[in-house]
Amino acid sequence: GCKKDPEEPQEDASPNSKASWRARVGLPPRGATRQFLRRHVKRLSGKFRPELQFCTSRAFDGSRRLRCANFGRAGARVELIGDDEGDLVIASQQTASPVLTDALAITAQRLWPTVLVHSDAGARTSVQQHFFELEVLELVRGTARSLSLGFSWADDAEEGTDEETSLSMPPLVGAAGLLPHAFVVGGELPRAHLCGKCLEADIAWRPIIHLTEGSHVGVMLELAPAPPAASGEDLERWLDEAAMASEAAELRLSVWQDGVRRAEVLGRLSWADEGRLLHRVLADPTRGVRGVVDLCGSVRRVRLCGAS
Repeated sequence: GCKKDPEEPQEDASPNSKASWRARVGLPPRGATRQFLRRHVKRLSGKFRPELQFCTSRAFDGSRRLRCANFGRAGARVELIGDDEGDLVIASQQTASPVLTDALAITAQRLWPTVLVHSDAGARTSVQQHFFELEVLELVRGTARSLSLGFSWADDAEEGTDEETSLSMPPLVGAAGLLPHAFVVGGELPRAHLCGKCLEADIAWRPIIHLTEGSHVGVMLELAPAPPAASGEDLERWLDEAAMASEAAELRLSVWQDGVRRAEVLGRLSWADEGRLLHRVLADPTRGVRGVVDLCGSVRRVRLCGAS
């Protein structure tokens, strides 16, 4: 009969064998890759731990991420309350009856800007956005007035200083609509005020009717053109060029409630005075735009969810 060939030695297919296919292609032993990835992900999560403080906006479209924020100053009839970690994120009227004046609450931090660039017919326009969000915790009846909210900036002559952060703070006045350097919307009937002047605007959002306990309200400020990352003579040169290109800086204030945009108001600031001041404030790292909430009327208590 035929002579059988000697049996060839079987290849050791164990994970640690040099003859295994993983070794031939230069891969580590089986299981080592998974362990490496676990260690790598754990190391990255520790490195970028501040990112874990982000939360998702519920007032906006759900895709916007918010940084932690807290209140810094409040009017005489508003109490700032800390959460479990001691951050002043709750603003509340001090009395059981509705408060009608001196009910401002201002964020402690300057709000972080987001800069977007739009291209239209070859022209590039930069837009700077600021956003913060509130949750309505408690309502009160027996009043015909309601919440206002928006953004404020201060000039050198009027600003105070926050003791903890040493940053400038807008002045406290009786109502949000009286702030000399602010863009706010709300009240009953709802109105928009820019630098203390009432704007002609058709505002369908009525907080005294539409807000309920648990509602999430977000407000966004958009400014075009966005200020440059410059200071001193470079900033002044840019402001002069902007004044030659247009008569005023354009602003848009939008209110979002539970994922739906409820109001939008447009405003303009002349480069001759307020527009130039606002851009100087935004370009200064020790100053900036802050969120403003006027708790007068039907909204008794709110929680600051975050800002971006």
